[in-house]
Amino acid sequence: MGDIFKYSAAAELIRSLADNMDRQGFACLANCLSDDDLKQLRSLVRGAGLDPTGKYAVLQDKKTFSETALAKIPASTEFQLLCRELLRLSESGAATERDFY
Repeated sequence: MGDIFKYSAAAELIRSLADNMDRQGFACLANCLSDDDLKQLRSLVRGAGLDPTGKYAVLQDKKTFSETALAKIPASTEFQLLCRELLRLSESGAATERDFY
């Protein structure tokens, strides 16, 4: 089985992600999971409880997601490379080892 996480690592796309994270505090990755993985995750999120404001799904139980893409993404080589490049861009080249979760 190949890497579960697929993302084009083109420099301009990564720079755009970094810029969005600096400006907004978050960035959106599109088209990096299969339709089947997304279908499974959507089903789990719909079944999750909502926070007190009713806006966000409460996703704290790791067992619920242990066999999903959410649990597998941190081990993905492509995901780790993307995160390291984002870290390099944000910290002016800081090269420290990080845990992925």
